[in-house]
Amino acid sequence: MQDDSGGTMEDNDGATPCKMRRDNLGQRTHDSRSSFTRPMSGLLRLLNCFVFGQGKEETVDLWIIHIPFQTQIAQIQQTPYFVSGVILDIEYRKGVEGKPMSDKKSTQTKYDVFVSFRGEDIRSGFLSHLVETFQRNKINAFADDKLEKGNELWESLAGAIEGSIISLIIFSQGYASSRWCLDELETILECNMKYGRIVIPVFYHVKPTDVRHQTGSYKKAFDEHEIKYKSKDGESDNSVVVGLERLKDKALVTFSDNNFVYMHDILKEMAWEILRRKSKEYPGSFSQLWDSHHIDEALENDKGSETIRSIQIDWPTIKKQKLSPHIFAKMNKLQFLKISGQSQYDCIDQHNILAEGLQFLATDLRYLCWQYYPLKSLPENFSAVLLVVLKLPNGRFNKLWHGVKNLVNLRIVDLSDSEKLEELPDLSKATNLEELYLGGCSMLSSVHPTIFSLAKLECLDLGFCTSLTILSSNSPLCSLKDLNLVRCRKLEEFSLISENMTNLRLTWTKVTAFPSSFGDQSKLELLCLQGNDIKRTKFLLWNCLNLDQHSLAAIALNAQINVIKFANQHLPSPDDAEHNNYCDNTDRSNQIVYAYPGRSVPDWLEYKTKKSYITIDLSAAPLSSPVGFIFCFVLGKYREARCGKIEANITISDGEGEHRKESVGMCIDDHYDKIESDHLCVIYDQGCSGYLWSKAKNGTRLKVEVTVMFRSSSNHICVLPDHVFQGFGVSLISTSAYNNFIKKMELRDSIPHRVPSRSSWTMNVATIAFINFPFQISPLSFRASHHPANLSLSFTPLSISRTAMASAALRSPSPDTTELCDESDFESLLSPDGYISICGFGSLLSERSARSTFPDLANFRTARLNSFRRVFAHVAPVFFERGIAKPETMEISSLSVESCEGETLVVTVFEIRKSEIPDFIKREVEFRFLAVLPETLDGKAFDFPAVLCTRYSDEEFFNIRCKGNKEIYFQQYGRWNIDKIWRDDVLPCRVYLRHCVLAAKNLGETAYNNFLDHTYLADRKTTIGEYLATTGSGIMQEQPPESLKHRYGG
Repeated sequence: MQDDSGGTMEDNDGATPCKMRRDNLGQRTHDSRSSFTRPMSGLLRLLNCFVFGQGKEETVDLWIIHIPFQTQIAQIQQTPYFVSGVILDIEYRKGVEGKPMSDKKSTQTKYDVFVSFRGEDIRSGFLSHLVETFQRNKINAFADDKLEKGNELWESLAGAIEGSIISLIIFSQGYASSRWCLDELETILECNMKYGRIVIPVFYHVKPTDVRHQTGSYKKAFDEHEIKYKSKDGESDNSVVVGLERLKDKALVTFSDNNFVYMHDILKEMAWEILRRKSKEYPGSFSQLWDSHHIDEALENDKGSETIRSIQIDWPTIKKQKLSPHIFAKMNKLQFLKISGQSQYDCIDQHNILAEGLQFLATDLRYLCWQYYPLKSLPENFSAVLLVVLKLPNGRFNKLWHGVKNLVNLRIVDLSDSEKLEELPDLSKATNLEELYLGGCSMLSSVHPTIFSLAKLECLDLGFCTSLTILSSNSPLCSLKDLNLVRCRKLEEFSLISENMTNLRLTWTKVTAFPSSFGDQSKLELLCLQGNDIKRTKFLLWNCLNLDQHSLAAIALNAQINVIKFANQHLPSPDDAEHNNYCDNTDRSNQIVYAYPGRSVPDWLEYKTKKSYITIDLSAAPLSSPVGFIFCFVLGKYREARCGKIEANITISDGEGEHRKESVGMCIDDHYDKIESDHLCVIYDQGCSGYLWSKAKNGTRLKVEVTVMFRSSSNHICVLPDHVFQGFGVSLISTSAYNNFIKKMELRDSIPHRVPSRSSWTMNVATIAFINFPFQISPLSFRASHHPANLSLSFTPLSISRTAMASAALRSPSPDTTELCDESDFESLLSPDGYISICGFGSLLSERSARSTFPDLANFRTARLNSFRRVFAHVAPVFFERGIAKPETMEISSLSVESCEGETLVVTVFEIRKSEIPDFIKREVEFRFLAVLPETLDGKAFDFPAVLCTRYSDEEFFNIRCKGNKEIYFQQYGRWNIDKIWRDDVLPCRVYLRHCVLAAKNLGETAYNNFLDHTYLADRKTTIGEYLATTGSGIMQEQPPESLKHRYGG
């Protein structure tokens, strides 16, 4: 910083008594010492922005005064720069009476100037001269030179600061060591930000550089404060942890892995009651508002209070009064704002209720969640400096804001399902952003390039962004773990990848190729590729050690199918026999490679050995036609390599006298690093096969010897020792062999497949997936299990439509079904007039209950469903919400159905409109949805399949419904202390069971007896009839709560 003469003021300790200049208010920055409390960080921010700032859009006049050590009081009295300058500015302010100091809404002023000082440093001389000068010039100053500070005086001090036009801060040697000074400083900073108050720093017997860089006495003060605050914080943290652990032991709080704490309703109600008792008068004096009646009173007639720090509005529960655009402007201390509705219909009138021109002056806002936000953008004066969480799902905005905002504290942004959002703002200053949810933003065609610079971004959700065409960057997001691109139907180019990626969802896109760096994701736990035409012939899963046995079996099957098919499409020609070294061939289009964890050669390879050689019988092989050679190498742990190629050299002889030997080489991986565990490499190389075929076609025996080696970047060759190269397998592939393979797969297709049990689901689905798959490389779909270290794999055929699959399955005499995974699957079951059938088996046995959920349902009737049974074996959060769950007796269970040969259910069937499907899916989210074919009570099959809600699994619910997000799981279940949904240690919710029994009874004797005899407790042994006659006796005589009598009245 330079003075008016051009010298550097901050380093100038010359003889001139006072140097002073006007400057602009600098940009607010953040203290790098995160351990400091807010007053400490306020001091650093003030020094950096007021004294040494770099400029800001909104400028405020600033005086800076430096009084060096040798300056005497007499000199100060004689120096016009100081007193006269201050007085001149104050008098100027007083002279423009009625003119606001800034465009910020100001409080009423009481004083011309407030003096902040360290008493023992300046009270003996300097302060008295200053006060005397103020009095002589009739300047109304507040200087607490005779006050002894105490808690009861702080309110008057804060009020004096807020009511002063100018704050004069005298930085002396002991200023920073005073907590009172720091508190005053923080309040001065807030008043400057809110009201545009003038700030004049004075450096009294201290160098500006000491203040700026915290050297000299300021370093000592900061160090002492840091030690003190760390000690206090440690004590506070320990007490908090102890308290939380005690609450956890009493099941009053639960913790998520994302550091969220979820409170039991008892604690919430206790906190609310405390707040009510503290403020029995006008509810605007509440610091937290959540009660709809209190919110109505506080918001009505624009009576928002400055005391409110938290407000939670459930839109359907408050009155539809016209909201002023200034409704939140008075809540300048607001830190938490949540506005929600259950559906878009609850919030549809927001745009009309909420006046245009919404204003936010809450600079302290940390959490903003506004579902169905109605305006086109956030207010221009919206401050996001302290914002940590921004959630605006289902919003109507087409952009968030203009320009670049300081977003340094922002961690989570959720704009999902905002269908009008066309572009994202510049997020370059959101340097701490960790999660960005944009799923369902159907008009978003691209993402702002600044997203690719966010080094801490871990989760990026772009699922169902149907206008997105490209997601490409040369700068990898090093922290990215979870990337969702499901149903981005126009996405053609995709290159965003990370070595830390654990979840990649890429189903139903137009992507045809992986990024070149794909294959190094050793932490991968979930990979979904259904519905794509990704023509990748190198699928390397080196060191993906989180794969479980089901996953590995499915990967092996995928490798078998694709390698055999690829080999058949690339059988050798005579030209392929010209070379005997394909290691340096950069064209890999004629090669396919799979590498994945494994210890033994798969059974489908015809010849296997644990040695380095094997003899193949060629007498029955049709060598007159082209024959390919598929190899599988078993490799053990090998860490000595750093970076280079892994190659295989194959030496052959006739197997007789071994006097004629030939060799051919091929590359397995160009970018091999190291192997952490046993792996299999399944490979087919057209050139290598051509060479082997040319040498073997005239013989009857072929001895094959294999050497696997590592070639470094410096061309150094290291042959892998026996404990690393642990054997190999080989199979011959010809057109006739391929046709035989296809026939075997088609034979499997002719066998009817029931809905598999959960333990066999992965492999059965994998098998079905490839039956009709001879002409297309199949996609992979990895699904993580409940445990993060595990991974399962399933497949979905692309050559058969879901409707065809459903129809084929439903024609079978066994209870074949098809799982419905998303809304499009449901729509495939629509009747010509746009209706879909729903099966009811519990509360939906009651037509009254069904109509309370689906008011426009049609054709309510009874039906029969074979090979299913009802079981009370899963926990329902709705029972906790409605207060009818009894966790102390484990009477918390709702109904589901599951397949069971020999059982028959009487159910209800009715039709709902297509428009009701999304809400149905959302409401029944914990179930697996199956398409089934009911029949009438006299055995006639229905014309159209119906949707049935069946038993799911915890691992699938977590990984698919919750997208692997533990916060989503805790929001739905964890807050009720539910750590497991599907279980065998629960009993029926009493109110719900009574309702279901009465509903079945109202359908008639057949349905009633069926419910009693074919509905089971979680043990799958005790029927409901037996339970009601013994342990559950008395349930049918109990009445539901008054507020639920209609809903649970049978």
